[in-house]
Amino acid sequence: MVRLDLSFVPKMWLKTVYSREQPGMLVRRHFEAMVFACLVEELRCGDVAVIGAEDYGDWTRMLLPWEQCEPKLAGFCDQAGFPATASEFTVRLRERLTTIAETVDAGYPDNKDLTIDPVTGVPSLAVRRAGERTASAEKLEEALSERLPARSVLEHLARAAHWTHWWKRPGPRSGSEPKLKEPLPRYVTTAFVYGSGLGPAQAVRHMRGSVAAHELGAIAKRHFTIPVLNRSGADVVNAHAGLDLTAAWGDGSVAAVDGTMMDTVIDNLLAEPRSSTAATAGSPTTSSPTPTSRSSPGSSPAESGKPSTSSTRSSRTSRRSSRTPYTPTPRGI
Repeated sequence: MVRLDLSFVPKMWLKTVYSREQPGMLVRRHFEAMVFACLVEELRCGDVAVIGAEDYGDWTRMLLPWEQCEPKLAGFCDQAGFPATASEFTVRLRERLTTIAETVDAGYPDNKDLTIDPVTGVPSLAVRRAGERTASAEKLEEALSERLPARSVLEHLARAAHWTHWWKRPGPRSGSEPKLKEPLPRYVTTAFVYGSGLGPAQAVRHMRGSVAAHELGAIAKRHFTIPVLNRSGADVVNAHAGLDLTAAWGDGSVAAVDGTMMDTVIDNLLAEPRSSTAATAGSPTTSSPTPTSRSSPGSSPAESGKPSTSSTRSSRTSRRSSRTPYTPTPRGI
């Protein structure tokens, strides 16, 4: 048996990696998840470094060797319109450069945007001023304002939620219908507050009393989970893939996003909700990690996993009788 040094493991992970059926033994899958989770955190903080991580691979190794490229050179140059020899290629480039330079020199007197300092010879471009707006441009602006009126971010999110129906995904974990008066605006506001990183306390300052911070926090904790967010995101992506604009620049299978990467909470084994209930009616102080199952109308308290009234009273009485009366001690003694 090999003894492992687990001094680096957080206390919450220690409760998970050890087996409950076999005390002292580790659960392999939980242990592996813990090791990689700790490694990611140490790499992020800079306490652990990977040797050679700052060195990039040599991209020239992925190129074909010259022995394989030389037979294909003539066909490639013919297809690209380049000369096949080095001397002809150099002459072609020199001719093109000379032609472009003569064209630029000939047009310099009429170019009002380009100015060359006669002393230093440094060229500079003047700031171009916009010309007068044409009648067609004004009509285009009016049409855009009519068809695309100015809306706030929350209004756009609400319209997107209305058409994609992603707001129907969140809800109580029991599966029942949400008891919210207006679930759509509440879910949209919660998604915006937490998705933007604003936070409920800061967001309520801009809501003008329409919602409280504890309401947003309760909705986020009780109605949103990782699977719910994944399914909601899939609804939005699928709806966007069905638009004509998506296929305007391709088949819609690839997307480019210009954003900022943000660190999120690690979705590990410790993130799942847990509750402890009484294991048997006779031992109300013994806890079990399994969630409480709902009792049927004809079941007894012992069958439903809840302690009976008599056992609870007897346990309370025994605890009261075992207590010794407290006698205050003077400070001078």
